[in-house]
Amino acid sequence: MKKHLATLFFASTLALSAQTTPELTTSRSVDLIDPAAFGFGRPGYMVDTTFIDTQDFANRAGGLDFMEVRTILPFWTKKVNALRMSASLSYNLSELDFNGFLGMQSESLHTLEAQLSLFWRPEQSRWWGLGFVTPGIATDFQGLSLDDFEVSGLGLLGVLRKA
Repeated sequence: MKKHLATLFFASTLALSAQTTPELTTSRSVDLIDPAAFGFGRPGYMVDTTFIDTQDFANRAGGLDFMEVRTILPFWTKKVNALRMSASLSYNLSELDFNGFLGMQSESLHTLEAQLSLFWRPEQSRWWGLGFVTPGIATDFQGLSLDDFEVSGLGLLGVLRKA
């Protein structure tokens, strides 16, 4: 259950957007591929914090308090012809307090991940590709087992419509 909660909160923060660099030609450049940092852009350290005060349950005693801190540290990017590759490390802390609901108290969930990303877009081509592989560990640090290790991935292939 704990691993599923951490995965759910991490997946719910995923967003994709594209930021292009204006140039005199029609080509585009992408420096870093990082959907968890809300898009593409130059490598930079990111910290995101969420605080949600007690959310009361309808027709039940108790409520839910939530706090999350996410950090992303991109440490490598390289462009080879039409292929951009990058790597980053991320850490996520999610603290939940169930205020005694169904006998549950507070939980601290930690996620540490390394993300490898690829973006492919040849010049003068309408085709593009995007891929991520993200191995990591998600745990409450009360015990470490094989169940705490996870790997997620995403692959997209697209074609741009003619204007």
